[in-house]
Amino acid sequence: MANRPKNPTPTKIHDYWYYICILSVTFISLRFDTKTQDPFNLPKLASLVLFLWLPLFLVIRKLNTRPNKLIAFVFAFSGGFLIALIVSALKTVSFYQSFVGVYQRNLGVATYLFFILIMLGIALNSTFRNSKFTLLTFVFLGGLQSIYGLIQQLGADPFPWKNPYNPMIGTFGNPNFSSAFLGCSAVAALTLILQSSLKVKLLLGIQVILSLALVINSNSSQGLMAFVIGASFFLTGIVFINYRRSFWPVTATIGLFGTLGLLGILKVGPLSFLYQGSIAARGDYWRAATSMWESSPLTGVGFDQYGDYFGVHRDLAQVIGRGYLTQSDNAHNTFLHFLATTGSLGFIFYVGLHLLILISALKQFRKAEKDHSIRILTVMSVWISFLSIGLISPDNLGVTVWQWVFAGAVLGLIHIKDENHAKPGPNKSYFVLISCVVLVLIPSTFFATKLTVADKCIWNTYLVGYSGTKTLPELNSLMSFCISKSPSEERYLALATSFSMGLKEYKEAIKYSDLLLKQNSRSSDALRLSAYSFEALQDFNGAITRRKMLEQVDPFELQNLKNISLDFIALSDKPKAVVYRDKIKNIDPNNGFVVEIDAKLAK
Repeated sequence: MANRPKNPTPTKIHDYWYYICILSVTFISLRFDTKTQDPFNLPKLASLVLFLWLPLFLVIRKLNTRPNKLIAFVFAFSGGFLIALIVSALKTVSFYQSFVGVYQRNLGVATYLFFILIMLGIALNSTFRNSKFTLLTFVFLGGLQSIYGLIQQLGADPFPWKNPYNPMIGTFGNPNFSSAFLGCSAVAALTLILQSSLKVKLLLGIQVILSLALVINSNSSQGLMAFVIGASFFLTGIVFINYRRSFWPVTATIGLFGTLGLLGILKVGPLSFLYQGSIAARGDYWRAATSMWESSPLTGVGFDQYGDYFGVHRDLAQVIGRGYLTQSDNAHNTFLHFLATTGSLGFIFYVGLHLLILISALKQFRKAEKDHSIRILTVMSVWISFLSIGLISPDNLGVTVWQWVFAGAVLGLIHIKDENHAKPGPNKSYFVLISCVVLVLIPSTFFATKLTVADKCIWNTYLVGYSGTKTLPELNSLMSFCISKSPSEERYLALATSFSMGLKEYKEAIKYSDLLLKQNSRSSDALRLSAYSFEALQDFNGAITRRKMLEQVDPFELQNLKNISLDFIALSDKPKAVVYRDKIKNIDPNNGFVVEIDAKLAK
């Protein structure tokens, strides 16, 4: 019998829990449900809540290992950011909305808790094998999204979405987010081309070309910007590794074209064809965000409450330029959104966390051996491409989760030591696993089920209402049942109000709007819909009361000012009607509402 070697080759460990965690993120990005009122974001939120125990498990099982200074600082900044979110959420009029996020975005405290945990879990459990699995899984997901996007562009989508946008919405419900994801996945595919065999290079090249073709055809600038920034960062890094003397000329050239591109986006210079009208709209949202921060510099107006304060903080330039009906529930810039809603406290921790990762990664990239530098550069390029999207776009649950995944991958590659580092003991792992399942998965399952059931109930009630198969009392009873069983979701009460108005049950509509105002006294939906209901009942005093409250929330809504004036005319109080007519004239002298009110006054 041959003697065994004294120093056997270490067995490479497959961390299957890590793999399952990455696959769960993939599932979240793909998840949708055609039988819910919100078919994209709410199913993703429900899935995210159900998977919350997985990244928590990955984090807790590594707490016995002594973290280095970098990981300690990452924990500190992450904890500070999470505390800032909670503090800001507690000061809002609707903590539930801050916890789950605004309906059809669902970027609340729960979502960012998952993002933080996924980043930390991946960072603490990274190996070279795990890092490669993450990248390959993401590229595979990008391929699936490209194929589905092509099917949508060809008009062969098997799902009959009610889609007012470009047909390429992927599994994200919006062409902007689909474009952004494809731009980032194209960067990931590009980075692998340099590290693959010829056959794989061809497949990856096809994916890059297809992704970029879909991005361009989507008429969305997010994906192209993400690809250009991520690819430029990667190619500059490759030049630094292999052709050090050419680094600064290449960097200067890329910087020049980047500057021209930025000016072109702003409609200046030779690349002004890059300009899109939506850029001007973002300027309106950004000014409003800055105004919100100035009104509450430390903790902001309240986490994810941007939409409740937009009407107060938008300016006259926005009203005249884009119309008084414009509304937004997000600053369309992740950094400014946190500044507005969480104040300097949340902004500093968020920016500080990402700067910490960026600076640490660049330092490690410069001093690492060539193979390790390329690994860092690869995942860092994808992370940078995701991060750049936040400059002109809101976060999206199914897209942004990968930003935090790759942030964790970058951190993992910075402090990684070998393929088998810090494997936890089996007894402790099983104990941690059971604890996470019992303490987190059980309540998460209850909450996710309640979210889904409530949303489907509202969806089915509207379908029954349109079908005409139920009597009026049955429809009222069905909607009342949905509201009684649903969580404190503001949109459901607004939908119930609108549903009752459609049935001409105006007293019922006012009842639902009152419930909504108890949850959120700044709800413009509740104030507007209840005012219309009072007017339908010829109760003009009640309507004026609600409309004056709406004026405090959105002083530039000219339609509301016009209706107040008309309500005063209905009450034969022409002097007060003139006061509100003059308010419209002061905002927009040429507005047609002035002529309409004058015609009523002349009678």
